[in-house]
Amino acid sequence: MHGLEVSQVALSGGMGEGVTMPLGAAAVVALSVGNALIGCGVFDLAVFEKRGIPAAKVTGVATVQDLLDGTVRAVNAPAAALGVAVGQSGRQAAELLLQAQPAATTAQ
Repeated sequence: MHGLEVSQVALSGGMGEGVTMPLGAAAVVALSVGNALIGCGVFDLAVFEKRGIPAAKVTGVATVQDLLDGTVRAVNAPAAALGVAVGQSGRQAAELLLQAQPAATTAQ
C-alpha cells in the first residue's frame, strides 16, 4: 500500500467515505459517515465526544474493508445514543450512524 487512499463506500441508505493512510507496517483507517466517524485503534473517542461527534473504534484493521468487516470495540456517548454498540460489525455501526444523519447530509 502506497500513499493516501480515499474511497466511496456503499452502505444501506447512502454512502460513506473511507480513508486509509499507510504508516510503515501500520495504517490509519477511518470511515466518515456524514458527521460521524468509525476509526481504527489510534482514534481517541473522547476527543470526538467533547465535540459532539458520534464515533466508534474497530481495532486490528489495515483497510476500510477490514473496518467494515471488523467488530466495534468501543463507542462514545453520542454514538451509543444512536444505537451503536460494542460487538456490532463496523458496517452495522456505519449504517446506524448513516440512518441518524439529516437527509441533506446523506443525499448523493
